[in-house]
Amino acid sequence: MIGGGTGRNIEAVSEFIDVGEFFSSVYLADFSPPLCEVSRKRFARLAWKNVKVVCQDARKFCLEDHEILDRDVDDIGFALPLSYFWENNSASFGADLVTLSYSLSVIPDFYSVICFLNYLPSPTGICGVVDFYVQSIRAWFDVDQVGLEAERRDYLEYRFGTVLSADSPNVFLGSILYYIWVGTPIRPSTSNSPNYPREIVECLDAAATESPYLSPMNHTSSLSRTVERSSPPELRSKAWDAAIINLSANLSLPSLFYQNHHWRIHHDDQLKKHIQFGHEYIYAFTWEDTRVDHRLLKLTSSDVVLAITSAGDNIFSYALSSPARTHAVDLNPNQNNLLELKAASFTALSYADVWKLFGQGKHPGFHDLLISRLSPHMSSRAFQYWLNNTHVFTSARGKVLYETGGSRHAIRVIRLLAANLRFSSQNSALLEAKTLNEQREI
Repeated sequence: MIGGGTGRNIEAVSEFIDVGEFFSSVYLADFSPPLCEVSRKRFARLAWKNVKVVCQDARKFCLEDHEILDRDVDDIGFALPLSYFWENNSASFGADLVTLSYSLSVIPDFYSVICFLNYLPSPTGICGVVDFYVQSIRAWFDVDQVGLEAERRDYLEYRFGTVLSADSPNVFLGSILYYIWVGTPIRPSTSNSPNYPREIVECLDAAATESPYLSPMNHTSSLSRTVERSSPPELRSKAWDAAIINLSANLSLPSLFYQNHHWRIHHDDQLKKHIQFGHEYIYAFTWEDTRVDHRLLKLTSSDVVLAITSAGDNIFSYALSSPARTHAVDLNPNQNNLLELKAASFTALSYADVWKLFGQGKHPGFHDLLISRLSPHMSSRAFQYWLNNTHVFTSARGKVLYETGGSRHAIRVIRLLAANLRFSSQNSALLEAKTLNEQREI
């Protein structure tokens, strides 16, 4: 932890995992001797022998000075090719997790610190930052020499690949803005994997365009030159175009390339055709019966499905037939945010939680589930969207998921008709019926 201060944040981690057992080593680096002394007393009280306090300038902290580099490759479960990460074990060694909790804003020379941070994590390491964001009123922060300039976060996102990023107001402290950012080192080329960024781009581009994926053979040719030489012009995705722009400018790839699941394809969410929907999806549920589609289409494992996302229920129905690939397309990005939420829920949650979310349409613990269980399986944009709209599942007014979005108006009309025409009881009986025959009788 860089700028760990009194160590309270490390102690807070113990509410989620056993710090003394989960980590082989934890280092707190801070420049203030009084704060470091408080940290040492705290960790001595907690009897955490694996937590060490280093009182020095964070830019001078070197993990090799404190850690013996004797880890075996077999001890680390990397899913990506070892030839890329372990060409030089000592050079590849680094921290698995680096955190800055409300410390980046109090570091005057933040540029050099962020540059240093880019070399501190291992190639598969994660860097996490939580800090204050730009405020309209800064007097209180100026007294404590807290810098709220956007440049700190901008430079952080320039030096790292963004995995997750979200803004939120702290409602308990006068709606003070803070941000959550999770990133990963920008992976450089090596002799064994000279075109690693390009391989990611081409693989995802092939998936998006249904083109055959051919691993690049000539690592010296650039992405832009490849496109120029193509004759006739190749079909390329928006993700490919965005990657060319970023890589040619020596920037990290768009955040969607760094996700655990490459479900979402990069798009420009600031285009007028997308922002016209605001923050609202139209369909909270899909009312088409996809069983009819299954009978007519007879999908097989060699088929590719192209479907409008809507609420996403039809997409999962098609997936039951295990087609080769399914493309969900919608002009409204919020519909894809809903689809992502459902995909993440099916991946990470129990049946009971999934039923509360999408069966009953309400879950009082949705906010905690979103952060602790769902966020690793969602894109940054989808996570931000649902962080801003947790009330959909937690509203105290009795509203549920299916009373949100544009389709809520249809629900309200049915409810008004049922009340005015006095068939509310029959409506309830229809919904509670166990079979189609019971519904037909009603």
